[in-house]
This record gives sequence, structure tokens and C-alpha cells, in this order.
Amino acid sequence: MVQLLVVRTTASVLAGILAVGCAMGCDPDPGGDDTGASAGETGGGDSTGSDPTTTGAESDPTASGDDESTGDGPQGSTGDGPQGSTGEEPESSTGEDPPPSGLDCEGRDDLILCDDFEGGSIDEDRWEIIETNGVVMSVDESFAYHGGGALRVSLPSADAARGGLVHSDSFPVAGNHFFGRAWFYVGPTVPQTHCSAFGASGPLDGAGARYRLDSNGGEFNSRYTHNPTVEQHGGLKKFGYDVPVEQWLCVEWEYDGPNSTMRYWMGGEEVEEMTVTQDSEPQQWVAPIFQDFEIGWRTYQADDPTDVYWDAVALATFRIGCE
Repeated sequence: MVQLLVVRTTASVLAGILAVGCAMGCDPDPGGDDTGASAGETGGGDSTGSDPTTTGAESDPTASGDDESTGDGPQGSTGDGPQGSTGEEPESSTGEDPPPSGLDCEGRDDLILCDDFEGGSIDEDRWEIIETNGVVMSVDESFAYHGGGALRVSLPSADAARGGLVHSDSFPVAGNHFFGRAWFYVGPTVPQTHCSAFGASGPLDGAGARYRLDSNGGEFNSRYTHNPTVEQHGGLKKFGYDVPVEQWLCVEWEYDGPNSTMRYWMGGEEVEEMTVTQDSEPQQWVAPIFQDFEIGWRTYQADDPTDVYWDAVALATFRIGCE
């Protein structure tokens, strides 16, 4: 009886000690689940993109679409991107999570248009091919920023030499507002005469109007043409970025029709000197209803022969990003 009383008393004392200890912070059920979050704790909010903001006077002759290229590809072509050339994380302009990243086109149903030129030839179901005054358009499988192919525009020394791919099947786009992304390379020289790289066009007040990325004196510039309202030779323009030679560059753009806004990013950074909004210019760059998009290269005056490459071309209703 004495021994049993001692055991029961000892057990009561130990239970009391444990109760006091748990009141001071021990885990009475170390094997249970630990949620680790309070009822009012929430994650980050949705990301939103920045507000985005041709048929020009020239006719668009079509050519045969010959895939034969001329001249050798640039030296040192490894297919890898330039160091330090990654773009910023893209933001969604719809309030939804950004789409999957990557330069591959397979499975990218979220894009209006995507072409990484991996098929060995230009897809004539997707593009209308324009080649004038000795320009040759082809897919170069030995030199690319991404994968195993890039669009090559081989330019002779000629006035009004034009090599372009025109896409119209996806236009007009919802809201007349879209973003684009492409990787660009030029070499062995940068044309110093007036050139155009890409643009979107459509009808406006009975004439063609165009939003474009042009080049003058080796410097990229925003460009707007609309013959009835723009009297300046070559259209309205805003300079802002030196064209790099023999170096891959990520070019992004935003054409916002309803707000007559145009923006460009180079290497992931916005070039604010080239931004045009409804209120930024003395003469408004009134956007048309975009009906097509053209990418390639056009020289308005003769220059040294050179090659222009485009890779990972994409259009979307949100900013896509460089990678």
C-alpha cells in the first residue's frame, strides 16, 4: 500500500510539471500537422502590364519565296545568346498570371503568332514573302539565337531593296492592341541609310497608316506614316537606340491602337526616348486598325551589302519578355 501511494503521488507530480511546461510553449502533439499560416495571411497580388500602346504608300510585290541564301553566315555563331542580354520578367496586361516562359513555339496557344524558324524553310501558310531588288529571304540552320534556325535577310547594295515576311491571318487582333518580341542580329555592317525593320499597318481615313521600327544613321527610331496627314518626308520619327553590330539583341514592342501609343524595349529595358503616347507629340500619331504585321528589312537608299537575322518572333496581347 505504501509503495502504490508513492507511485501514484509521483505520477501526479510529473503530470503537473508537464502541464506547466506546455503552458509555457511546448508542443503537446509533436506528431500533428503544422499549417504555419494565420487565417488572414495571403499571397502576392496579380501582376499587371504597362499600358501598351501598313499599308503604306508603297505597294507590296510578292516574290517566289526561294529559300536559297547567299554569302556565308556570321563568324562565331554558336547559337547561344549574348551574355547579359536577358530581359525583364514579362508582366500580364490582363491581370492574370504571366504565360509560360521560353522561346519554343510548341504549345504556345496563348500567343497570337509564334515562329522560331525551326522547320528549315519559311512557312508560306503563315507568311507572305516579299523580295525586291535582289534581296534573298531564307532560313539559316547554321546560325540562330535559339534552336536550329533563324530568318536570314540577305541585302544587296541597292535602292529600295526589300525583304519582308507579312502576316495578316491573325488580324485584326482583339482590342486593336498587341505586343511583340523578336531577337535581332545584323552584320558584318550596320546600314547607315534610311531603313525599316518591322511594323504594323492598316487603313485610316481612306489611306494606309503604319507604326514602324526604322533605322537611320545606324540608330533605331519610332516611325509613323500616314500620307494624308503627315507631310514630313519619311514620316514622323523619334530616335533613341544605336543598332548593335554582330550582336544578338532582344527587341520588344507595344502597339496600342485605341490609345495611339507605341513603345519599344531593347534588351529588356524600355527606351523611353522612343515612346509615343496620345499626348507626347505635337502631332498625334493616330493608329489605324492594324490589318497586318511585317518583319524583315528594307533599305530606301543603297548601302553596303549585309545580312539581317530574326529569331523567336512572337506576337501576343501581353508583354512576352525576352526568354
